[in-house]
Amino acid sequence: MPEHSFYDHALPRGSNQLIGLACEAAIYQRVHQDWCAIVAASPVLESHISEVDTMVCSADEIAALVGQASDIVIRQSLRMIAELREFTSRSGIPFRPSTTSQVTLDLADAEWEQHLDQHPTYTKWLLQNSPVTCTRTVLLEAIERAPSDVTRHAMREVLIFRDAFELAHGRVFR
Repeated sequence: MPEHSFYDHALPRGSNQLIGLACEAAIYQRVHQDWCAIVAASPVLESHISEVDTMVCSADEIAALVGQASDIVIRQSLRMIAELREFTSRSGIPFRPSTTSQVTLDLADAEWEQHLDQHPTYTKWLLQNSPVTCTRTVLLEAIERAPSDVTRHAMREVLIFRDAFELAHGRVFR
């Protein structure tokens, strides 16, 4: 959604913010419903995912979920959580996988890189607009622009993680 449009002058003050929030909610709802359907297709893994809080569990628990995921969308979404947790470990929140778990995560990283190689325009865009530090609007655009379910749901995980991190630590990514 552009920052300013022809309709800015015709709408009551604050309407653009309400429209923006409604668009954000619609994007999230659509992607969340899609995610629920993808996870439901793997009932055993769905059960394991529901038992683990990926925001606070150990690196080994996330790596175990990555290793169990037969669906690339789920595997890469979980890999993204591991990457984000590793990123925040620099802020003093420990995230240290065992050697075996690190191998699992490294294999998932290689798979992610291969997937991104299939989408060079999006990859270039991601390099220019870091999903971890960009504004919320840019991150939502990354979700909307995603060329595949794999990238869309990985970006969805970034959005969820950032929201949780903001609530827990007061860090705002806007």
